[in-house]
Amino acid sequence: MDRADIAAVAAIEAAVSPEPWSAALFEGEFTVDAPSRHWLVAETSDRIVGFAGMMFVGLDDPEAEGHLMNIAVAPQMRRSGIARRLCDDLFAVAADAGVDAITLEVRASNSGAIGLYRSFGFAPVGNRPGYYRNPDGTKEDGLIFWLHDNMANAAARSETAS
Repeated sequence: MDRADIAAVAAIEAAVSPEPWSAALFEGEFTVDAPSRHWLVAETSDRIVGFAGMMFVGLDDPEAEGHLMNIAVAPQMRRSGIARRLCDDLFAVAADAGVDAITLEVRASNSGAIGLYRSFGFAPVGNRPGYYRNPDGTKEDGLIFWLHDNMANAAARSETAS
């Protein structure tokens, strides 16, 4: 992802999220120390159809961690494997950086995302009550997931893909 992608990424975010990140927030990601962030976009021949971003903490430490900050796919492109590919590529980047543990939060009602994360080996470890706001003003819990063997999983996925 680069700055030229921000408008398309923000449009996807606005189309799919009840509480979307603004274009300014995505722009702010480019002012952060580059090694601590990694963003990807998924493109068809003519447009961006998805994106994902991860924050890295402690890259100079053997206990470095990743946090999947955001991932979204354009509504018309959902259920086509784009989110899986974005995760696979992003988790491979994390493994290459020596990141074995990755965390994320997901809406308790987002069964599609929960299934995707579980397929990568993530497991629920906690709950953030009222973490997400809904358009009607109600709040929804965020489930906390962790993956603790990203490097082995990334290596296995790489071998399978070969």
